[in-house]
Amino acid sequence: MRCPFCGASNPRNARFCGRCGSPLPSPARAFPPLAFLFFLFVLAALASGLFILVTRAPSFAPLPSPAASPTLTRHPRATPTRLPPSPTPTPAPARIRPFVRLSGHRAIVSDLAFGPDSRTVASVAANPYDLDADNTLRLWDLRDQNQRWQVRVPAWVDRPYKLAFSPDGRTLALGYADRVYLLDSRSGSLIRTLANPADTVFSVAFSPDGQWLAVGSWERRIRVWDWGSGRLVRTLSGSLGAADHLRFSADGSVLISVSAAGIPVLHRWDPMSGRLLETRQISPEGIPQDMGMVLDLAPDGQRLALGFLNGSIQIWDAFNVRRLAVFSHQEPASSEILRGISAAFSPDGERVASLWGIEGRLWEASSGRLLAFLEGVHAPGHPIRFSRDGRLLGIGLETGEILIWEIP
Repeated sequence: MRCPFCGASNPRNARFCGRCGSPLPSPARAFPPLAFLFFLFVLAALASGLFILVTRAPSFAPLPSPAASPTLTRHPRATPTRLPPSPTPTPAPARIRPFVRLSGHRAIVSDLAFGPDSRTVASVAANPYDLDADNTLRLWDLRDQNQRWQVRVPAWVDRPYKLAFSPDGRTLALGYADRVYLLDSRSGSLIRTLANPADTVFSVAFSPDGQWLAVGSWERRIRVWDWGSGRLVRTLSGSLGAADHLRFSADGSVLISVSAAGIPVLHRWDPMSGRLLETRQISPEGIPQDMGMVLDLAPDGQRLALGFLNGSIQIWDAFNVRRLAVFSHQEPASSEILRGISAAFSPDGERVASLWGIEGRLWEASSGRLLAFLEGVHAPGHPIRFSRDGRLLGIGLETGEILIWEIP
């Protein structure tokens, strides 16, 4: 190695010049071949990674200005799916036994009427085959189940008896043949007799204020009486049938009459002027051929209970000529049981009591659902009546017995 100061030549590994003693520069070190190759590999890898990073880097767009940003909308809250409620099980019909049995009549009970206070019940019975039998009108006290009084009535010869209490309960009207007998309900003494000349009485009804007494007849006439004085106020004519059922409206301004047999006909009258306000006749096409008759008129003056020979009862809307409900009795166990059918609406019009043979039933008027079995009926009967408060139900039997149930 040559000295840079004196130019003398020195060995390769010498650190100082042998002539002038000056320090010699260090010789350049050569990389070993493997180390050099590794260095090239690392350098290439770094270069390749840098290239990929530069070429594939994501581009960042500038954020939009607040004015151009889209309006954020809140998604509606999801409404959970609700399962339909399970149907309420229909309660089983109750079984009701009579709490009162009134015995004393020895003939068929023809009609019943509860006093306004529901503490008394009047009954009339007669034997159509024995004119000398027990033809009596009786008043019963339901508190002690004793008879207060009885009076003998004219013999029943194919004529109905009809009973009605005045609103104050002091007077009892008995319609029979061509007469209406007004009796003092406390003693049974006769107050007055109203004549219905040559005309069989089919129905009687007091007005709500107790001033008027309407008497329906077979000859398609209705007489309105001021019964307190015995004066005939008005005769309503123009009915298409006998007045089998009568009912005043709640305010007494309208009198409703219904003919029971044949095609049902309902009339609305103004009892003071005698004017016929409306007539409704259920179309024959809507009535089966085995129809019996109209059994009762609902308190609303619009619905009718129709009885049929197969033991069914249908509730009809007389003004819209539409059937609302059907009640069906079972076939009697014995063919010898008489199949006479009767029914009555409760005072609120929500229930119907019925009797077919010896089957007594209580129904829901709107749906026809059976509410209760009326147990204890051991003989056929006809009159079936509710008390004015709807808590009691009475049925008169052909044996002369009267059964009274408490209605829950």
